[in-house]
Amino acid sequence: MDISRPNIKCTPRYSLHPLVIAFARAKLYEHSGFEQQARQRWLTICINWTEDIKKARYNLAILKDVELEESTIEAAIWWCHEENFYPEFIQLVAGMGYYYHVRGMWDKKLILHPMAAEFARRHQDRLEEINALNKHIMVLSRQSGRKPTTTGPACMNW
Repeated sequence: MDISRPNIKCTPRYSLHPLVIAFARAKLYEHSGFEQQARQRWLTICINWTEDIKKARYNLAILKDVELEESTIEAAIWWCHEENFYPEFIQLVAGMGYYYHVRGMWDKKLILHPMAAEFARRHQDRLEEINALNKHIMVLSRQSGRKPTTTGPACMNW
C-alpha cells in the first residue's frame, strides 16, 4: 500500500500497488455477484460527490474535497461508458463538467462532452445530446488560438 499526502494539512491518501490491483481484479471476476454490488456502491459514492460539485456554485471549498477523488470519478465515468450505464454516466458527467469548467480543465471538457453526446445519441436521448454538443461548442468558442474549422466535431455527424 502506498501513502501520499499533497501537504501536511491534508489527510493521507492510500493507493494499492498495481500487482495488488491486478490480483484483486482477477478474484473479483470469480465473484460476479459481489462485484455488481461493489460497483453499485462505488457509483453511488461517485454520484454523491458529483452532486456536491453542483452545490459548489455557492461554496467553492467543496471542490477541494472532490479534488482528491477526481481520478476516482473519472474512472467511474469511463467504466459507466464501457459498461453502458447511461443514467449514472449522465449524472457523473454533469458534475464533472462543472468541476472542469471551474478548474479551467478545458482539455478534459473537450473529451467529456463529445463522449456524452455520442453516448446520448446511442440511447436516443436527443435533449442530452444537444446539451452535450452545446457545452462542447461553448468550450471551443472560448478557447483562443484554435484554428476555425469548416466542419463540426466528428460527433455531429447525424
